[in-house]
Amino acid sequence: MPEFYFLRPSLLSTRCELCGDVGYFSSCVCDPCLSDLPRLKDHCSRCGMVLPQYADTCGNCITTIWYADLTICPFQYHYPLDRLIQKIKYQDCLRLVSPLTKKLVSCLTQNTLPEALIPVPLHPYRLYSRGFNQSVEICKILNDCLGIKVITDLIVRTRNTKPMFELGAKQRSRNIRDAFRLTRPLGYRSVAIVDDVITSGATANELALLLKQAGASRI
Repeated sequence: MPEFYFLRPSLLSTRCELCGDVGYFSSCVCDPCLSDLPRLKDHCSRCGMVLPQYADTCGNCITTIWYADLTICPFQYHYPLDRLIQKIKYQDCLRLVSPLTKKLVSCLTQNTLPEALIPVPLHPYRLYSRGFNQSVEICKILNDCLGIKVITDLIVRTRNTKPMFELGAKQRSRNIRDAFRLTRPLGYRSVAIVDDVITSGATANELALLLKQAGASRI
């Protein structure tokens, strides 16, 4: 009978997606590069925007209605993180989702965990063009790590909105208004909206409003 030999995955060499070094890493990004990603230290607890040191809430959340109760962002969207996100979305580099999501997991505490995860839905046309929803891929890793239920069929995107990076803050709010619809009753009191990038927060706020109207007490 022939003998078969198997290598443990932890012993296989990997090339880091950022620096190009080859070594025995736990993911496709080496530990030093993961440690050097631009962490978001001081940010608004409600919308996630960068704040001056020691501030807790941004002026926008004080003067306007922000429907989410808490926003958790581990990183700033600066180099080289922006390069990694773009590789996920536009080069199908889904292996990058796991190491970045596990950094998000390390920022969570027991009292911040929701009953369910709701990935931001893509319009069917964009989902077909891309082949996957990056927010769903993030939720899969969160589910593996935390065991929290992922709901992908609760909300649908009814309009194929313009890409947000092309628009200003006010245009983003108009662009996303009434772009989502619930398909059934919510059934949860505490939920988390999951997305890859938050800029003005217009998309998250529109979804949070819809979920609050559906009965969510904490988002």
